[in-house]
Amino acid sequence: MPLRISGAALLSPSGIVPSRYRAIDLGKTVLISIMESNARQLRPVTQSHPPDFDLANRRLPILQDSSDLDASDPELQDRFMALSENPSDLIWELDHQFIFTYASQNFRPILHYKPSQLLGQTFLDFVHEEDAKAVSSELATLLHRTDSTRLLFRLRNGENDWRWLDCSAKAYCAHGGGSRAIFIGRDVTDRQRLEVQRALLATRDHSTILYNKPYFVEQLLKAIQAAKHGELSAVIYIDLDNFKRINDRCGHLAGDRLIVAIANLLHEATPENGILARFGGDEFLLLLRSLDKEEDAVQAAEEILKRLAGYHFIEGGHSYAVGASLGIVPVSAGANTRRLLDEANAASTAAKAMGGNRVQLYQPAIESARKQLRADRVADALKRGAMELWYRPVVYLSSGKVHHVEAVVHSHDEEGNHVSSADLWSEAARLGSWSILDRYALEESARCIFQGLCQRIALTVSPSFLAAGDATTVVQSLIDRYGFSGEQLILLIPWTPVLETLEPVQETIRALRAMHVQIGISHFRADFAAVHLLRHLPVDYLKLDAELMRNLVNSPLNQAIITGIREISRAVNAQLIADCVHNQSTLELLRKIGVDYAEGDVIGPARARLATEEG
Repeated sequence: MPLRISGAALLSPSGIVPSRYRAIDLGKTVLISIMESNARQLRPVTQSHPPDFDLANRRLPILQDSSDLDASDPELQDRFMALSENPSDLIWELDHQFIFTYASQNFRPILHYKPSQLLGQTFLDFVHEEDAKAVSSELATLLHRTDSTRLLFRLRNGENDWRWLDCSAKAYCAHGGGSRAIFIGRDVTDRQRLEVQRALLATRDHSTILYNKPYFVEQLLKAIQAAKHGELSAVIYIDLDNFKRINDRCGHLAGDRLIVAIANLLHEATPENGILARFGGDEFLLLLRSLDKEEDAVQAAEEILKRLAGYHFIEGGHSYAVGASLGIVPVSAGANTRRLLDEANAASTAAKAMGGNRVQLYQPAIESARKQLRADRVADALKRGAMELWYRPVVYLSSGKVHHVEAVVHSHDEEGNHVSSADLWSEAARLGSWSILDRYALEESARCIFQGLCQRIALTVSPSFLAAGDATTVVQSLIDRYGFSGEQLILLIPWTPVLETLEPVQETIRALRAMHVQIGISHFRADFAAVHLLRHLPVDYLKLDAELMRNLVNSPLNQAIITGIREISRAVNAQLIADCVHNQSTLELLRKIGVDYAEGDVIGPARARLATEEG
């Protein structure tokens, strides 16, 4: 009996209707049967995985073998002419030797071939050599099993250019014996080029078009694996020496132009076995694979310094020399990417400390010295109270309006070197100085609300502050002194499994919520311990772990995790905040998933002052 399928069926050639075909238009339901005329017996065409043939959502015909069909019927000819000459579709037929036995008239405008130029020609002679093997194998299987399939490949057109075709194919037993296949396809070259561009941009830094950090890390992982088989590789960390001075003096636009110019220079200096990426700001990474000896990496680094020595940045009638501090670390089989990048950075920092514009190989003593230097800076900042709040806007994803600002503590040492929030928190934990940061951030946040610079502010507080016993007293004192409502304050607590065992913290959180202070859990991931905590600890916000944002658009797993967390947040009446959103495509995806709020570079940069009212 006829085989019922969904989609397009075998299409008749245009202009000349083979006498063995009879067409019946049944709209969207398509019945295909091929009748052997001699035996007058229906032979169903098997189909194990029918593809979607409905390329244009149009009505398609039924083809049925009929030796007594009147090929001269004008109405039938007109019908086939209309069907097979859809402006976007190509239709062709191949025999069991992959020879063209039919080509529709649309080959002329789309691929610049007259149908007569193709008849009798071997199809594979027109297929790109990189695709020919796979296409040949698929066609052989198709014809042997009288099956159906879908193909995406490149085909040479009449102007000797390569065009991408997306086609569906259906094999059948031809009149008189032997297998043939009929194809309906469409030129999708523009679509493929767009997909390639999107894939390219996903791996590139948008300012310099160098590779970005996620792509570099992927390649570094491959180098680590290759090291297990004896391949020698090295990472070079490149930190420009004079960028901050030029950027401050000439402005950010000039700084951006300098970064692009240096990126081009570094690209020209990168050997064939190198992968160059922008790490961020004025820092670059170079991975060298398949080295003969470690000294090859040193020579490559010295060549970069040589190129930089011959370059001067011209801006506003002034010429600026640009140097760099380069750190090198060999890639070892037992390493991980974070450690290698930290060690390369440590070597670069050591080179800068020695005056810059030099190359430094990593040594374990360098990392110890760097950590001690950083610890000394943070301890000094904490001791001197040299801290300030930086603010980031957090917006409704539904409207783009600011919901609140998040305040983060930063600092600087006596020499003016910036001390990041991450370094401050890390060193405060080591020194047991959480309270200094917590109380400073609370005081400054309360003052910010009092001055009318924001209506609602969020800040991170440590679990130890909440467990100390006087947190509610401190917060109530600030509310009374500065005259604001508890609802204007959002306290974010970094997620840690310890929270579940800290009963004093949980009691404090309940007391703060009774004062209408809003509570959020930051760095939230969908692991069992985090979800279990929510069973008995009421919160108002869940702030997604920043790692979930990494390359989110190309990570179905992270998308699924965030979707799951969104459902969890709804179940516990909490709202969801996305952190570290750096591009518009990620923002749109989060909006589609149903995340409530977002912050990050695409929303607005962190800044040290709130000049106008926000939130």
